[in-house]
Amino acid sequence: SNAQGIMGRHIGIVGLGAVGTEVLKRARGFGLVPHAYSRTLTAAKAARFEVGYASSLEQLAARSDILTIHTTLTSQTRGMVSRDVLKALPDGAIVINTARADVLDYDALSELIPAKKLRVGLDVFPSHPSSPSTGFHSSLLTDAEGAGGIVYATPHIGSTTNQSLMAVALETAHIIR
Repeated sequence: SNAQGIMGRHIGIVGLGAVGTEVLKRARGFGLVPHAYSRTLTAAKAARFEVGYASSLEQLAARSDILTIHTTLTSQTRGMVSRDVLKALPDGAIVINTARADVLDYDALSELIPAKKLRVGLDVFPSHPSSPSTGFHSSLLTDAEGAGGIVYATPHIGSTTNQSLMAVALETAHIIR
């Protein structure tokens, strides 16, 4: 069967800080219909951003063909993408976490991948290796195979690219100056 395109599909963005706002811009470029949830987002602010306002994560998930997480880890955000949030997703939804592992309930995600035929993109895991030479295993990567869900995984290297290191160095110099 042919793959379904993303144009016209709904993307739910968790967190509208610097990264979430950039994701919002790019989502529009691909013709996605954006919705957002942030603890500081109000309906009025959402209207200014021209983004659909969700008053809860469950409401955001229910509207999202794609749910993408872009929030920092704090005591308030730990576990915020919970089992109930994941259960609210439509069957066949895409879940992307490139923020922090502790924001997402990975046990619930593991159970719901086959049940809801979720497609998942991750570059953060609860058992992150401490160095590049450390071995790494995640049951998410082995159990999803053949269970109807798909998991794509990449190493968490966003802050270690030459481009990002240069940006951090320039911003540090700017602040010091």
